[in-house]
Amino acid sequence: MRFVEYGRSTRRGRGEFYTPYDLAKLIAQITCPKPGDWLLEPAAGAGALMLASLEACREQHGVEAAHGLTMVGIELPGMSALVCRMNLVLAGAAQQSVVFAGNALKQPVCAWDGDTLRTINFDVVAANPPFGAGTVNARGFEPGEPLVIPRRLHNRPYSRPTETPADTEIAA
Repeated sequence: MRFVEYGRSTRRGRGEFYTPYDLAKLIAQITCPKPGDWLLEPAAGAGALMLASLEACREQHGVEAAHGLTMVGIELPGMSALVCRMNLVLAGAAQQSVVFAGNALKQPVCAWDGDTLRTINFDVVAANPPFGAGTVNARGFEPGEPLVIPRRLHNRPYSRPTETPADTEIAA
């Protein structure tokens, strides 16, 4: 019970609002993730959109095939990122997902392609509508260190840009 009290008092102070699960399910039905897709949830919170997407994929394609859905969540450092990881473990998705404690506005998600880090093109981006009153202006953000996909997910094919613009490559 202490954890719930802690979560409620600090989330609102930081402007965090979790996606209601019914809305997460609706977004998952609209985005329709399928096996082989790479899904990004840039403001993961507790992972409701990733969990709903996994559930939708399992319902539509079967439990075994849904293991082919790769999910990447990004959440600001703090308790939410840990809760998101725990929820994915409990849902049986630990081997097909990664949750970064980072900033989706500042940090690209990359994977090694030989000796070069390349940004990943995601097939599905699941994000909730902005619930907060304030807005965030992405201009003026300096790029941060890239969020690098762990090697355990490297055997999953990911989309690469057909043409590699200069800003897609990140020096190792």
